[in-house]
Amino acid sequence: MAKTKADGEAAGAAEHTQADMVRAALSDLGPRAKPQAIHDFIKEKFGREVTKGIISNYKSTMKKKGLIPGRRGPGRPPREAGGGGGGGGTVRIDDLEAVRGLVARIGADQVVRLVKVLG
Repeated sequence: MAKTKADGEAAGAAEHTQADMVRAALSDLGPRAKPQAIHDFIKEKFGREVTKGIISNYKSTMKKKGLIPGRRGPGRPPREAGGGGGGGGTVRIDDLEAVRGLVARIGADQVVRLVKVLG
């Protein structure tokens, strides 16, 4: 026998999806709640079993979508173009002016010896 509209509405009102139950638990327990605490909350409030793996998966998905805040703060700031060390890269005008001043002070031959010693 087919379901009547009244039966479908009653069943829909009592039925909660796993995602809805995890969302409800996170709103009550907070975004840093552990899967075990969420599992216990769902079992107590809704009387249903949701595995900790599924709970963890829903939490990860919600974090990716921005529905709950993640634990990490902002990442490392991006490196400046051509800046900072690392060997290769570009030479800035300031660097060339510094070498020019050094050549004027101690002479080109001494600068070449310094570069050989340091390089």
